[in-house]
Order: sequence, then C-alpha cells, then structure tokens
Amino acid sequence: MSAQHESNKQPLPLWKSKKGILLQVIIVILPSVMLLKSGTLLLAGVACSLLLSWIGLRLQKLNWSNVGLKKPTSVIRIILIAIIATLVLLPLSLELRNAVTSIAHEPPDLHAFKAIEGNLKALAIGLIVVWIFGAFAEEMLFRGFLTNSFYKLFPEKNSNDRLKWSLSLLLTSILVAFGHSYQRITGMIITGVLGFCFGLIYLMR
Repeated sequence: MSAQHESNKQPLPLWKSKKGILLQVIIVILPSVMLLKSGTLLLAGVACSLLLSWIGLRLQKLNWSNVGLKKPTSVIRIILIAIIATLVLLPLSLELRNAVTSIAHEPPDLHAFKAIEGNLKALAIGLIVVWIFGAFAEEMLFRGFLTNSFYKLFPEKNSNDRLKWSLSLLLTSILVAFGHSYQRITGMIITGVLGFCFGLIYLMR
C-alpha cells in the first residue's frame, strides 16, 4: 500500500468504529437492565432502550430501514414465512415448555401476567402492550439494533460472515433470555430459544 494511499485513508468516525458501537450497545441496554426487576417499569426501560438505539443508528448515519424496517421485496414471501413460522413455533413453544419444565422441575413464572386472568379488559390492554413492546419494540431493539451491532464488533478481515451472524444471533438471544429473568430459569430458556428462532427468521428476510 502506497504512502499516499495511507495518508488518504480516513479513520472511522467514533460512532461507526467498533469502540463507538460497543459503547452504544452498553448505553442502549443499560435502561432495561436497571429496570429489569421493576415490574411494569421494565416497559419504560425497553422504551428508553429503543429510543437510545434509534439515536445510535442516527449517529451511525443509519435509520430503521437499514436494519429491516422497510417494505418487503415480496409480500407473498413474507406472508408464507409468517404462516410457516407460526405453524412451527406454536407447537414448538408448547413442547419446549413441557420439556424445560420437566428438566428444571418448575414451570415459567407468569405471575406478572396474573392481572389479566379472567379480566377481559385487562387482557385487551395486555394484548395492545404486547403488540407494542413485544411485537415491535423488542424486535427492533434486539433483532434490528443489537444483532447488527454485535455483527459489526467482529473482525472484518479473514472472518467467516455466517459465523459472525450466528454469534451475533446467539449473543442477542442470551440477552433476550436475561431480559425475561422475571419468569425464572424455565421462562428464560424458553424465551431465549424462541428469540433465537425469531432471529433466524429475521436473518432470512
């Protein structure tokens, strides 16, 4: 490499460098970690983490469309993936729950959802909250921001691309499991495995 080429090579801006991205990851997950044991306040932590992840993307000169929130190239393909995923994951989640409960000798702790039992109004509100925070906020946070951020932290040269995505997905799934620690070990394993499956679907987009 010539000296002229070396002199023309500009260093990455802080927020696009590996150190900057690592700092973003820490800052983004911090609110959710701090409020992990705070009951319903955890939702505020997730919302704050989502806002910080959006700021992180903007600092990297990116937006949500760069990490997946955009019109699909094939609507039919997306619908087929959704149908197949539903048909596979619903029975899988039931079998997984039975297996993990049998091994851990305790079911997942769903006490946090006790308020919706037998209460139609609370159920309706709960579904809206799940759609907002589970189906959107968590997906954009974990799959959109964190999976892509972890991928960028791995070496760029002489590195297997598929391996990097696999490790990124694994790290994200561990965080998903940790984020559901209020469901105890059984719930953490179940949500971690299902999070890994959702991550696979995301990477298939």
